[in-house]
Amino acid sequence: MTHDLINEESAENTAIATMDDVPSEAELAALVPERFSVKDESSADWLVRKVVEAEAHIRRVKEQAEREIRRTERERDFLLLRFGGDLQRWVKKQLQKDKGRRKSVLFLSGTAGFRQLAVKLVVEDEPAVIRWAKKHCRKAVVVVERLSKTVLNEHFESTGELGDGIRLEPAQERFYIK
Repeated sequence: MTHDLINEESAENTAIATMDDVPSEAELAALVPERFSVKDESSADWLVRKVVEAEAHIRRVKEQAEREIRRTERERDFLLLRFGGDLQRWVKKQLQKDKGRRKSVLFLSGTAGFRQLAVKLVVEDEPAVIRWAKKHCRKAVVVVERLSKTVLNEHFESTGELGDGIRLEPAQERFYIK
């Protein structure tokens, strides 16, 4: 659904995060006891708990943001479906009063108007278009090369051979918290 009809941002209920919203290092340090260090099982457990809680919080915030985006998209789509035609007709009348000197109407909350779009091809059935292009417009069919790391790993394990542009990173221990 097109949403060029209405500016997507609403002046009300719009929270915009800025760098001022990111806690400073001093503010974050205030969350940790002043002379904290990992010195025993209890302090190590405290740190692991804080990291695990932060990771869980990140997941919850991402899920909440995704839900809010979906809700807002549904709201926008409903408003455009229900009232978009009315707005188009009203804007067209306003622009006709100006005898074609303007293509848009400015509002406090955004802009609504009309723009001329160029002719464009719309691919509705990509497999069918690819079959057609292979016969009539070969340059339009692009083959993308990519490496399979699984196959490369299997080749290395069976032959020990490293090709150009490959380096072997030694096995190592990696620290994690989950």
